Amino acid sequence: MKTRVGLLFAVRLEGGMFGFGQVVARHRATWFMVAYSVVKDRPQLECSEIKELEILFGGNYFDSRIASGHWVTLGVCDASPRVCFPKFKVLQDGVWQVISWDRAAMRLATPNEVAMLEFRTDSSAPVFEDGLNHYLGRVLLADSLVLTPWERTCAAASIDMDV
Repeated sequence: MKTRVGLLFAVRLEGGMFGFGQVVARHRATWFMVAYSVVKDRPQLECSEIKELEILFGGNYFDSRIASGHWVTLGVCDASPRVCFPKFKVLQDGVWQVISWDRAAMRLATPNEVAMLEFRTDSSAPVFEDGLNHYLGRVLLADSLVLTPWERTCAAASIDMDV
């Protein structure tokens, strides 16, 4: 199945179990994907089930493991999960800016925002896979490799772009 917004997929974890994610938005060559807090012994998850699941992390990823069939595609869910799209910091011409996830809006950053926000990253599919393995207790990653928890992503999403 071709990658598209709403696509629900299963990722084989260390130890043979499955974790789950969903594609929720697209920006150019990257897809905003979220990972869910469920582990199953089979790659089966219904769209109705995702409404109750905690989101572990989300971010910008390339879809190589979906396109290659390495991840199991489960279908497309019409109902989008509870997603908060983060803002990022960027240094442009020596001036700190806040930029929206889709790069549609940008403004000057306050010193507090520079301290709080992360740089935008577009990661490979294996980074998503490693994150699932870590958060679901299958593999312990070094602190520098742990993906941003969803609560912190949502805190960055609450920044007003009209300030």
